[in-house]
Formats: sequence, C-alpha cells, structure tokens
Amino acid sequence: MKAEESTKDPYLNKFDKCMAALNERFEENTYDYAEKRHPSLWANMLEMEDGLNRTWGKDFKAFEKHLIAFYKLNLRMINLCKGNS
Repeated sequence: MKAEESTKDPYLNKFDKCMAALNERFEENTYDYAEKRHPSLWANMLEMEDGLNRTWGKDFKAFEKHLIAFYKLNLRMINLCKGNS
C-alpha cells in the first residue's frame, strides 16, 4: 500500500500510529510471557483484537475504543515483561 493511500484510511492511520508507538516499547517474548504468566490479561488482549476486527471499516468510534484498550493492554504486558527480565 502506498503511503498516500494509507492517509486516506482513518482506521489504518490510527492502527499504524498505535503499532508504531507499541513497537518503540516492545520487548521480545512479551506475548509469550503474557500468555503463560497472565492468561486473563492475554485473553482480554485477544478480545480487543477481535473488537478491532469487528469494527474496522464499520464503526470508527467503537474501533477507537477497542484500539485504546488494545494499546493499554499491550503497554501493561510490555511493562510486566520488562519487570520480569
């Protein structure tokens, strides 16, 4: 996808910004650690991913709500993983 195309898609713009911010902080093995040590947190994150998929292109406000929750849950998992390193 060309850069100018992504700027026309508000869902992709928001998602890309979220992922860029998370990638700056991401620790290797974060997801494995969360899945094994914090299964309820991992389950919540998977629910937020499902919410993103359900709302993408259909309901921007609901999408943003899921994206914010997804971001916060990922930060929490990253911080938990960092604290265990």
